Order: sequence, then C-alpha cells, then structure tokens
Amino acid sequence: MQYHWIVTAVVPLVGVIGAGLLSYYAAINNIGRQTRVTQAAASYVDYLTAVANIKFAQTPHEKEVARAGFAAAKARIAIYGAHEVVAALAEFERKGADTAKNSDEFLQAAMEMRKHTWKEKQLGKDTQNPLSKDIKTLLLGPSS
Repeated sequence: MQYHWIVTAVVPLVGVIGAGLLSYYAAINNIGRQTRVTQAAASYVDYLTAVANIKFAQTPHEKEVARAGFAAAKARIAIYGAHEVVAALAEFERKGADTAKNSDEFLQAAMEMRKHTWKEKQLGKDTQNPLSKDIKTLLLGPSS
C-alpha cells in the first residue's frame, strides 16, 4: 500500500492549522498585554490630572470634583498599575500625599509611571535629572 498521498496532503494541512493556531494565541496574548498597558497608562494620566486639578482648583466645588477623580484614578491604579508605581504612590501617601512637602516622592511616582508606560529603563530613581525637573515643573508648576 502506498500512503505517500497522506503525507503530501495531510502534513502541510496540519502545519497550516498549527501555524494559524499559534498565530491566533500569540495575537490574543499581545492584545491582552496591550490592553493592560493602555489601562494602566490611562489611570496614570487620570491620577496626574487629578493631582494637578486639586493643586490648581480655586473653588470648593472644583476641589471636590478633582478629589472624586483622584479617588477613581487611585482605584484604577490599584488594579492596573505596575508594582513599582503602586509602591511609589503608597510611599507618597504614607508621607502625607502633599505635593508641596513631598514633591520628590510624587515625582518619583510620576517617573515610575513614565518608566512603566514607555519601558524606559534608564530613568531609575534619580529625581534630579533634567527630565525629572521638567516633569515636576509641568505637573506642579515652576515654583515647586
């Protein structure tokens, strides 16, 4: 009996199906990872926006609205945030969460957010580098 037709017909078909399944699972995994990073980045932006809104709010109503956004952003960071970001924000909270008194801790948290979102390994814990100083000025104003 000659079964060479099975080899020439079935083996390529199995290869194509296998490659398709691997491609599918790789794409699903990549979409999940992208979604997590996108959710984390959005929660980081919401947190930083809320901090700025609280700092620059002029009426009690503006502060109340900003604090609500702040609480929501913190909850989202607790779910989607990277471990290093959560740890840096927890340190900022433990020290009073006051951007005037604890601007270095706040800045460190912001730099961790940037590092996690952009995968910037070189940022480290240096809150005195030029980028850190520029980000501090953007978020807290020139007098901070």
